[in-house]
Amino acid sequence: MTIVALATAIGAQFKINPFQEDLFRIGLGVSIFLFFLLMMPHLPYVKTGILTGIVSFIFQSIDWLVQTSSPSILDSMLNNLGAGLYYIAFAYAIGRLKDRLHVSQPLLIGGWITAIDFGSNILELLVRGLLSGTNIFHLQEWLYLLVVAGLRSYFVTGLYNSISIRQMRLIHAEQEKRIEQMLNVNSGLYG
Repeated sequence: MTIVALATAIGAQFKINPFQEDLFRIGLGVSIFLFFLLMMPHLPYVKTGILTGIVSFIFQSIDWLVQTSSPSILDSMLNNLGAGLYYIAFAYAIGRLKDRLHVSQPLLIGGWITAIDFGSNILELLVRGLLSGTNIFHLQEWLYLLVVAGLRSYFVTGLYNSISIRQMRLIHAEQEKRIEQMLNVNSGLYG
């Protein structure tokens, strides 16, 4: 869980700011977080989300203090609380779908993850709006978030499925090799 949290927080430092007047950012951390959750279904998703939210909150608060040269730790914490809550909400919602993630169609999974990502972004914007007084009700910005959520979730889902298919092919090839060996042994015994 610690590795997931640290990798996500570090990945979140590679970011873009889609809205000019706001410090809201879209980073690579969410993709890394989602990829780890898909690859490690044995992890407790909610606990991982809480730890990731805390570590991300700390990293982004420090980054905000350095970039804005503001000595106010409280401002930094208020500005980045939404980012920490994003990971908690995202992990909670993904955890509710945990049993279906590995048996459903990839397009359906991508749609679910897009909706979860978009909803988590809206939660982050609401918290940021309440704490810092920024206006979050711009249709164009919400559409941008929806497109980014879709691209991000389908990219990670596609990457996960590619890796899963490769692993299944390797397992299948190993099983065929074992069957061939067993057939050779049986032929020898029969002979």
